[in-house]
Amino acid sequence: MPAIRPFRAWRFTDAAALADLLVPPYDIISPAEQTAYYARHPDNLIRVELGQERPDDDERTNRYTRAAAALDDWRTRGIVQRDPVPTIYVYQQIFSLPGQSERIVRTGFFGRLRLGPWGQGILPHEKTFPGAKADRLALLQATAVQTGAIFTLFRDPAGEVMTALRATTAALPAAALMGDDGMEHRLWRLEDPALIARLADTLHERTLYVADGHHRYETALNYQRQRGDGGGEQPWDFVLTYAAPLEDPGVRIMAAHRCLHDAPGLWSDDVLRVVREGFDLQRFAAVGPLHDALGQAAPGAGWFGLLLPGMSGGWLLRPRPQLTLPADLPAELTELDVTRLQEWVLRPLLRGITDDLADKRFLAYEPNLERVVSAVNQGQYQAAFLLNPTGLHQLCAVADAGQVMPQKATYFYPKLISGIVMYDAGAW
Repeated sequence: MPAIRPFRAWRFTDAAALADLLVPPYDIISPAEQTAYYARHPDNLIRVELGQERPDDDERTNRYTRAAAALDDWRTRGIVQRDPVPTIYVYQQIFSLPGQSERIVRTGFFGRLRLGPWGQGILPHEKTFPGAKADRLALLQATAVQTGAIFTLFRDPAGEVMTALRATTAALPAAALMGDDGMEHRLWRLEDPALIARLADTLHERTLYVADGHHRYETALNYQRQRGDGGGEQPWDFVLTYAAPLEDPGVRIMAAHRCLHDAPGLWSDDVLRVVREGFDLQRFAAVGPLHDALGQAAPGAGWFGLLLPGMSGGWLLRPRPQLTLPADLPAELTELDVTRLQEWVLRPLLRGITDDLADKRFLAYEPNLERVVSAVNQGQYQAAFLLNPTGLHQLCAVADAGQVMPQKATYFYPKLISGIVMYDAGAW
Protein backbone atom coordinates (compact mmCIF):
# COMPACT_ATOMS: atom_id res chain seq x y z
CA MET A 1 0.00 0.00 0.00
CA PRO A 2 1.23 3.59 -0.60
CA ALA A 3 3.71 4.82 2.02
CA ILE A 4 4.00 8.62 1.95
CA ARG A 5 6.65 10.22 4.16
CA PRO A 6 7.83 13.79 4.89
CA PHE A 7 11.25 14.84 3.62
CA ARG A 8 13.79 17.66 3.78
CA ALA A 9 13.49 19.47 0.48
CA TRP A 10 16.17 21.46 -1.25
CA ARG A 11 14.64 24.84 -2.11
CA PHE A 12 15.81 28.09 -3.70
CA THR A 13 16.51 30.67 -1.02
CA ASP A 14 15.69 33.83 -3.01
CA ALA A 15 11.91 33.84 -2.60
CA ALA A 16 11.54 37.07 -4.61
CA ALA A 17 13.26 35.55 -7.67
CA LEU A 18 11.36 32.26 -7.86
CA ALA A 19 9.54 33.27 -11.05
CA ASP A 20 12.95 33.66 -12.71
CA LEU A 21 14.42 30.48 -11.21
CA LEU A 22 11.80 27.78 -11.72
CA VAL A 23 10.70 26.08 -14.94
CA PRO A 24 7.95 23.76 -16.24
CA PRO A 25 8.63 20.02 -16.56
CA TYR A 26 11.33 19.08 -19.04
CA ASP A 27 8.97 17.42 -21.52
CA ILE A 28 6.93 20.52 -22.33
CA ILE A 29 9.90 22.91 -22.74
CA SER A 30 10.53 23.85 -26.38
CA PRO A 31 14.04 24.60 -27.69
CA ALA A 32 13.17 28.31 -27.85
CA GLU A 33 11.90 28.26 -24.27
CA GLN A 34 15.02 26.41 -23.16
CA THR A 35 17.18 29.19 -24.60
CA ALA A 36 15.00 31.86 -22.99
CA TYR A 37 15.27 30.24 -19.56
CA TYR A 38 19.06 30.19 -19.84
CA ALA A 39 19.03 33.93 -20.49
CA ARG A 40 16.48 34.69 -17.80
CA HIS A 41 18.66 34.10 -14.73
CA PRO A 42 22.20 32.70 -14.26
CA ASP A 43 20.87 30.21 -11.70
CA ASN A 44 17.70 29.20 -13.54
CA LEU A 45 16.77 25.55 -12.95
CA ILE A 46 16.87 24.89 -16.70
CA ARG A 47 20.57 24.12 -16.22
CA VAL A 48 19.53 21.01 -14.30
CA GLU A 49 16.04 20.18 -15.55
CA LEU A 50 16.93 20.35 -19.26
CA GLY A 51 20.52 21.41 -19.87
CA GLN A 52 21.72 22.41 -23.31
CA GLU A 53 23.85 20.06 -25.35
CA ARG A 54 27.19 21.25 -26.79
CA PRO A 55 29.06 20.09 -29.89
CA ASP A 56 32.08 18.94 -27.86
CA ASP A 57 30.10 16.91 -25.30
CA ASP A 58 31.53 13.51 -24.43
CA GLU A 59 31.18 10.89 -21.69
CA ARG A 60 33.07 13.02 -19.16
CA THR A 61 31.59 16.42 -19.94
CA ASN A 62 27.97 16.74 -20.98
CA ARG A 63 24.69 18.27 -19.94
CA TYR A 64 24.29 15.75 -17.11
CA THR A 65 27.70 16.46 -15.58
CA ARG A 66 27.04 20.18 -15.96
CA ALA A 67 23.72 19.71 -14.12
CA ALA A 68 25.54 18.06 -11.22
CA ALA A 69 28.13 20.85 -11.18
CA ALA A 70 25.40 23.50 -11.15
CA LEU A 71 23.71 21.88 -8.14
CA ASP A 72 27.03 21.64 -6.28
CA ASP A 73 27.71 25.30 -7.03
CA TRP A 74 24.25 26.37 -5.84
CA ARG A 75 24.69 24.47 -2.58
CA THR A 76 28.11 26.06 -2.01
CA ARG A 77 26.83 29.58 -2.68
CA GLY A 78 23.60 29.09 -0.73
CA ILE A 79 21.42 29.50 -3.81
CA VAL A 80 19.59 26.39 -2.61
CA GLN A 81 19.34 25.20 0.95
CA ARG A 82 17.88 22.12 2.56
CA ASP A 83 15.00 22.52 4.99
CA PRO A 84 16.04 21.60 8.55
CA VAL A 85 13.27 19.11 9.39
CA PRO A 86 11.25 16.57 7.39
CA THR A 87 8.11 18.21 6.05
CA ILE A 88 5.03 17.59 3.96
CA TYR A 89 4.63 20.47 1.49
CA VAL A 90 1.13 21.65 0.62
CA TYR A 91 1.09 23.02 -2.93
CA GLN A 92 -1.64 25.07 -4.55
CA GLN A 93 -2.01 26.26 -8.13
CA ILE A 94 -4.47 28.99 -9.14
CA PHE A 95 -5.02 29.05 -12.88
CA SER A 96 -7.34 29.51 -15.83
CA LEU A 97 -7.83 26.98 -18.59
CA PRO A 98 -6.50 28.16 -21.97
CA GLY A 99 -8.92 30.57 -23.60
CA GLN A 100 -11.00 30.96 -20.43
CA SER A 101 -11.05 33.55 -17.65
CA GLU A 102 -12.48 31.56 -14.72
CA ARG A 103 -9.92 31.13 -11.91
CA ILE A 104 -9.58 27.54 -10.70
CA VAL A 105 -7.74 26.24 -7.63
CA ARG A 106 -6.04 22.86 -7.29
CA THR A 107 -4.63 21.79 -3.93
CA GLY A 108 -2.42 18.82 -3.14
CA PHE A 109 0.81 18.03 -1.36
CA PHE A 110 4.39 16.87 -1.93
CA GLY A 111 5.90 13.95 -0.04
CA ARG A 112 8.28 11.09 -0.72
CA LEU A 113 6.59 7.87 -1.82
CA ARG A 114 8.19 4.49 -1.17
CA LEU A 115 8.85 2.82 -4.50
CA GLY A 116 7.25 -0.47 -5.43
CA PRO A 117 6.28 -2.40 -8.54
CA TRP A 118 3.28 -1.19 -10.50
CA GLY A 119 0.13 -2.58 -8.98
CA GLN A 120 1.28 -2.41 -5.38
CA GLY A 121 -0.77 0.57 -4.31
CA ILE A 122 0.20 2.65 -7.34
CA LEU A 123 -1.24 2.24 -10.82
CA PRO A 124 -0.14 3.60 -14.21
CA HIS A 125 -2.62 4.51 -16.91
CA GLU A 126 -0.55 5.04 -20.05
CA LYS A 127 2.44 3.73 -21.97
CA THR A 128 5.83 5.47 -21.85
CA PHE A 129 8.54 6.35 -24.36
CA PRO A 130 11.94 4.62 -23.75
CA GLY A 131 14.01 7.64 -24.82
CA ALA A 132 12.63 9.86 -22.08
CA LYS A 133 13.41 7.26 -19.41
CA ALA A 134 17.04 6.95 -20.57
CA ASP A 135 17.44 10.72 -20.43
CA ARG A 136 15.94 11.06 -16.93
CA LEU A 137 18.01 8.14 -15.62
CA ALA A 138 21.25 9.70 -16.88
CA LEU A 139 20.31 12.94 -15.11
CA LEU A 140 19.42 11.17 -11.86
CA GLN A 141 22.65 9.16 -11.95
CA ALA A 142 24.64 12.38 -12.27
CA THR A 143 22.79 14.48 -9.70
CA ALA A 144 20.88 12.07 -7.39
CA VAL A 145 18.29 14.88 -7.14
CA GLN A 146 14.69 14.76 -8.33
CA THR A 147 13.73 18.27 -9.41
CA GLY A 148 10.21 17.34 -10.45
CA ALA A 149 7.53 15.16 -8.91
CA ILE A 150 5.28 12.47 -10.23
CA PHE A 151 1.63 13.60 -10.10
CA THR A 152 -0.76 11.14 -8.45
CA LEU A 153 -4.46 11.11 -7.62
CA PHE A 154 -6.37 9.32 -4.90
CA ARG A 155 -9.99 8.99 -3.89
CA ASP A 156 -11.09 11.25 -1.02
CA PRO A 157 -14.89 10.91 -1.06
CA ALA A 158 -15.40 12.19 2.50
CA GLY A 159 -13.02 15.10 1.99
CA GLU A 160 -10.75 14.10 4.87
CA VAL A 161 -7.52 15.06 3.14
CA MET A 162 -8.99 18.09 1.42
CA THR A 163 -10.18 19.51 4.74
CA ALA A 164 -6.72 19.09 6.28
CA LEU A 165 -4.97 20.72 3.34
CA ARG A 166 -7.31 23.69 3.22
CA ALA A 167 -6.72 24.34 6.90
CA THR A 168 -3.00 24.58 6.19
CA THR A 169 -3.49 27.08 3.36
CA ALA A 170 -5.10 29.61 5.72
CA ALA A 171 -1.60 30.71 6.78
CA LEU A 172 0.87 32.75 4.76
CA PRO A 173 2.74 30.54 2.26
CA ALA A 174 6.40 29.72 2.68
CA ALA A 175 6.92 30.37 -1.05
CA ALA A 176 4.81 31.97 -3.77
CA LEU A 177 5.24 33.11 -7.34
CA MET A 178 3.26 34.25 -10.34
CA GLY A 179 4.21 32.72 -13.67
CA ASP A 180 4.31 34.49 -17.03
CA ASP A 181 1.07 32.72 -17.91
CA GLY A 182 -0.72 34.26 -14.92
CA MET A 183 -0.69 31.03 -12.92
CA GLU A 184 -0.10 31.38 -9.19
CA HIS A 185 1.96 28.83 -7.27
CA ARG A 186 1.88 28.67 -3.47
CA LEU A 187 3.71 26.38 -1.08
CA TRP A 188 3.22 25.74 2.65
CA ARG A 189 5.29 23.64 5.05
CA LEU A 190 3.23 21.16 7.04
CA GLU A 191 5.28 20.15 10.09
CA ASP A 192 2.59 18.96 12.53
CA PRO A 193 3.57 15.30 13.22
CA ALA A 194 -0.01 14.32 14.08
CA LEU A 195 -1.38 15.75 10.83
CA ILE A 196 1.44 14.22 8.79
CA ALA A 197 0.71 10.84 10.37
CA ARG A 198 -2.97 11.25 9.61
CA LEU A 199 -2.25 11.99 5.95
CA ALA A 200 0.09 9.02 5.70
CA ASP A 201 -2.40 6.67 7.36
CA THR A 202 -5.23 7.85 5.10
CA LEU A 203 -3.25 7.34 1.90
CA HIS A 204 -1.95 3.99 3.08
CA GLU A 205 -5.47 2.64 2.59
CA ARG A 206 -5.97 4.19 -0.86
CA THR A 207 -4.78 3.52 -4.38
CA LEU A 208 -2.61 6.13 -6.08
CA TYR A 209 -3.29 6.70 -9.79
CA VAL A 210 -0.41 8.23 -11.73
CA ALA A 211 -1.70 11.23 -13.65
CA ASP A 212 1.68 12.50 -14.87
CA GLY A 213 5.21 11.29 -14.37
CA HIS A 214 5.17 7.68 -15.53
CA HIS A 215 8.68 8.23 -16.94
CA ARG A 216 9.91 9.69 -13.66
CA TYR A 217 8.50 6.79 -11.63
CA GLU A 218 10.04 4.14 -13.86
CA THR A 219 13.30 6.08 -13.82
CA ALA A 220 13.26 6.08 -10.01
CA LEU A 221 12.70 2.31 -10.05
CA ASN A 222 15.68 1.85 -12.37
CA TYR A 223 17.83 4.09 -10.17
CA GLN A 224 16.78 2.10 -7.10
CA ARG A 225 17.85 -1.15 -8.80
CA GLN A 226 21.23 0.35 -9.64
CA ARG A 227 21.85 1.61 -6.10
CA GLY A 228 20.98 -1.76 -4.60
CA ASP A 229 18.65 -3.05 -1.94
CA GLY A 230 18.10 -0.31 0.61
CA GLY A 231 15.59 -2.24 2.63
CA GLY A 232 12.90 0.25 1.72
CA GLU A 233 14.40 2.96 3.91
CA GLN A 234 17.23 4.48 1.89
CA PRO A 235 16.76 7.79 0.01
CA TRP A 236 16.76 6.00 -3.35
CA ASP A 237 13.88 3.81 -2.20
CA PHE A 238 11.55 6.81 -2.59
CA VAL A 239 10.33 9.13 -5.33
CA LEU A 240 9.21 12.75 -5.07
CA THR A 241 5.43 12.67 -5.34
CA TYR A 242 2.58 15.16 -5.55
CA ALA A 243 -0.80 13.79 -4.51
CA ALA A 244 -4.21 15.40 -4.98
CA PRO A 245 -7.75 14.15 -4.39
CA LEU A 246 -9.67 12.99 -7.46
CA GLU A 247 -12.60 15.03 -6.15
CA ASP A 248 -10.66 18.32 -6.11
CA PRO A 249 -12.43 20.69 -8.56
CA GLY A 250 -9.02 21.81 -9.79
CA VAL A 251 -8.13 18.39 -11.21
CA ARG A 252 -8.58 18.98 -14.94
CA ILE A 253 -7.74 16.90 -18.01
CA MET A 254 -7.26 18.41 -21.45
CA ALA A 255 -7.08 16.50 -24.71
CA ALA A 256 -3.78 16.06 -26.49
CA HIS A 257 -4.86 16.59 -30.10
CA ARG A 258 -3.17 14.38 -32.71
CA CYS A 259 -1.31 16.21 -35.47
CA LEU A 260 0.18 14.44 -38.49
CA HIS A 261 3.38 15.77 -40.04
CA ASP A 262 6.11 14.63 -42.44
CA ALA A 263 4.23 11.48 -43.44
CA PRO A 264 5.44 10.77 -46.99
CA GLY A 265 2.81 10.77 -49.70
CA LEU A 266 -0.04 11.79 -47.40
CA TRP A 267 -2.30 14.48 -48.84
CA SER A 268 -5.52 16.11 -47.70
CA ASP A 269 -7.50 14.10 -50.24
CA ASP A 270 -6.15 10.88 -48.66
CA VAL A 271 -7.26 12.02 -45.21
CA LEU A 272 -10.74 12.90 -46.41
CA ARG A 273 -11.06 9.62 -48.29
CA VAL A 274 -10.22 7.57 -45.19
CA VAL A 275 -12.53 9.42 -42.82
CA ARG A 276 -15.43 9.37 -45.28
CA GLU A 277 -15.29 5.57 -45.31
CA GLY A 278 -16.42 5.35 -41.68
CA PHE A 279 -17.68 8.74 -40.53
CA ASP A 280 -20.42 11.21 -41.25
CA LEU A 281 -18.81 14.59 -41.87
CA GLN A 282 -20.27 17.97 -40.96
CA ARG A 283 -18.50 21.03 -42.32
CA PHE A 284 -17.88 24.07 -40.09
CA ALA A 285 -16.70 27.41 -41.46
CA ALA A 286 -14.79 28.22 -38.25
CA VAL A 287 -12.88 26.14 -35.68
CA GLY A 288 -14.63 27.67 -32.67
CA PRO A 289 -18.11 26.33 -33.46
CA LEU A 290 -16.55 23.02 -34.54
CA HIS A 291 -14.81 22.66 -31.18
CA ASP A 292 -18.02 23.56 -29.34
CA ALA A 293 -19.96 20.92 -31.29
CA LEU A 294 -17.28 18.33 -30.56
CA GLY A 295 -17.61 19.11 -26.86
CA GLN A 296 -21.24 17.98 -26.90
CA ALA A 297 -20.16 14.34 -27.23
CA ALA A 298 -19.59 12.16 -24.19
CA PRO A 299 -16.05 10.80 -23.59
CA GLY A 300 -15.62 7.68 -25.69
CA ALA A 301 -18.28 8.53 -28.27
CA GLY A 302 -15.65 8.52 -31.02
CA TRP A 303 -16.38 12.04 -32.29
CA PHE A 304 -13.41 13.96 -33.69
CA GLY A 305 -12.63 17.28 -35.29
CA LEU A 306 -10.56 17.42 -38.47
CA LEU A 307 -8.47 20.38 -39.62
CA LEU A 308 -6.61 20.44 -42.93
CA PRO A 309 -4.11 22.98 -44.29
CA GLY A 310 -5.40 25.47 -46.81
CA MET A 311 -9.00 24.99 -45.70
CA SER A 312 -10.77 27.31 -43.28
CA GLY A 313 -12.71 25.78 -40.43
CA GLY A 314 -12.94 22.01 -40.39
CA TRP A 315 -15.13 18.94 -40.10
CA LEU A 316 -16.91 17.21 -37.26
CA LEU A 317 -16.55 13.43 -37.63
CA ARG A 318 -19.24 11.15 -36.21
CA PRO A 319 -18.64 7.38 -36.48
CA ARG A 320 -21.07 5.22 -38.40
CA PRO A 321 -22.46 2.11 -36.66
CA GLN A 322 -20.51 -0.28 -38.87
CA LEU A 323 -17.17 0.79 -37.40
CA THR A 324 -15.79 -1.88 -35.07
CA LEU A 325 -12.69 -2.37 -32.98
CA PRO A 326 -10.36 -5.40 -32.80
CA ALA A 327 -11.92 -8.17 -30.71
CA ASP A 328 -8.76 -8.63 -28.62
CA LEU A 329 -8.80 -5.08 -27.27
CA PRO A 330 -9.63 -4.91 -23.53
CA ALA A 331 -13.10 -3.50 -22.93
CA GLU A 332 -11.76 -0.55 -20.93
CA LEU A 333 -9.62 0.58 -23.87
CA THR A 334 -12.43 0.32 -26.42
CA GLU A 335 -14.26 3.08 -24.54
CA LEU A 336 -11.48 5.62 -25.18
CA ASP A 337 -11.56 8.21 -27.95
CA VAL A 338 -7.79 7.88 -28.41
CA THR A 339 -8.16 4.15 -29.06
CA ARG A 340 -10.93 4.71 -31.59
CA LEU A 341 -8.96 7.42 -33.37
CA GLN A 342 -5.93 5.14 -33.58
CA GLU A 343 -7.85 2.17 -34.96
CA TRP A 344 -10.36 3.95 -37.19
CA VAL A 345 -8.24 6.81 -38.54
CA LEU A 346 -4.51 6.77 -37.76
CA ARG A 347 -3.90 3.11 -38.55
CA PRO A 348 -5.33 3.27 -42.09
CA LEU A 349 -3.68 6.65 -42.73
CA LEU A 350 -0.22 5.47 -41.63
CA ARG A 351 -0.44 2.00 -43.17
CA GLY A 352 2.73 1.47 -45.20
CA ILE A 353 4.43 4.38 -43.44
CA THR A 354 4.79 3.08 -39.86
CA ASP A 355 3.25 0.41 -37.66
CA ASP A 356 3.83 2.52 -34.56
CA LEU A 357 0.71 4.60 -33.98
CA ALA A 358 2.62 6.79 -31.52
CA ASP A 359 5.55 7.38 -33.88
CA LYS A 360 6.80 10.89 -33.10
CA ARG A 361 8.45 11.11 -36.50
CA PHE A 362 4.97 11.57 -37.93
CA LEU A 363 2.74 12.44 -34.99
CA ALA A 364 2.74 15.41 -32.60
CA TYR A 365 0.62 15.80 -29.48
CA GLU A 366 -0.68 19.33 -28.83
CA PRO A 367 -3.18 20.28 -26.10
CA ASN A 368 -3.33 23.95 -27.04
CA LEU A 369 -6.05 24.41 -29.67
CA GLU A 370 -4.77 27.82 -30.77
CA ARG A 371 -1.34 26.35 -31.51
CA VAL A 372 -2.92 23.50 -33.44
CA VAL A 373 -4.93 25.89 -35.62
CA SER A 374 -1.93 28.15 -36.21
CA ALA A 375 0.34 25.24 -37.19
CA VAL A 376 -2.27 23.79 -39.57
CA ASN A 377 -2.78 27.19 -41.20
CA GLN A 378 0.98 27.53 -41.67
CA GLY A 379 1.20 24.10 -43.28
CA GLN A 380 3.28 22.57 -40.48
CA TYR A 381 0.76 19.75 -40.08
CA GLN A 382 -0.75 17.60 -42.82
CA ALA A 383 -3.85 17.08 -40.68
CA ALA A 384 -4.94 17.66 -37.10
CA PHE A 385 -7.50 15.55 -35.27
CA LEU A 386 -9.22 17.21 -32.33
CA LEU A 387 -10.36 15.03 -29.42
CA ASN A 388 -12.42 15.42 -26.30
CA PRO A 389 -10.55 14.92 -23.00
CA THR A 390 -10.37 11.47 -21.46
CA GLY A 391 -12.58 11.31 -18.37
CA LEU A 392 -11.23 10.71 -14.87
CA HIS A 393 -13.59 7.75 -14.55
CA GLN A 394 -12.06 6.26 -17.71
CA LEU A 395 -8.53 6.69 -16.35
CA CYS A 396 -9.44 4.90 -13.12
CA ALA A 397 -11.27 2.11 -14.97
CA VAL A 398 -8.27 1.42 -17.20
CA ALA A 399 -5.79 1.52 -14.31
CA ASP A 400 -7.98 -0.64 -12.04
CA ALA A 401 -8.20 -3.24 -14.81
CA GLY A 402 -4.41 -3.40 -15.03
CA GLN A 403 -4.41 -1.89 -18.52
CA VAL A 404 -2.60 1.11 -19.95
CA MET A 405 -3.81 3.68 -22.46
CA PRO A 406 -1.90 4.78 -25.55
CA GLN A 407 0.76 7.42 -24.97
CA LYS A 408 -0.51 10.94 -24.29
CA ALA A 409 -4.08 9.78 -23.75
CA THR A 410 -4.39 12.44 -21.05
CA TYR A 411 -2.98 15.91 -20.56
CA PHE A 412 -3.44 17.04 -16.98
CA TYR A 413 -3.51 20.79 -16.65
CA PRO A 414 -1.74 22.61 -15.20
CA LYS A 415 1.61 20.91 -14.99
CA LEU A 416 3.51 20.97 -11.70
CA ILE A 417 6.29 23.52 -11.69
CA SER A 418 9.74 21.97 -11.29
CA GLY A 419 12.13 23.02 -8.54
CA ILE A 420 9.69 24.44 -6.02
CA VAL A 421 10.78 21.46 -3.88
CA MET A 422 13.59 19.06 -4.79
CA TYR A 423 14.21 15.62 -3.33
CA ASP A 424 17.72 14.25 -2.67
CA ALA A 425 17.56 10.57 -3.60
CA GLY A 426 21.24 10.09 -2.79
CA ALA A 427 21.55 11.11 0.84
CA TRP A 428 19.47 12.03 3.86
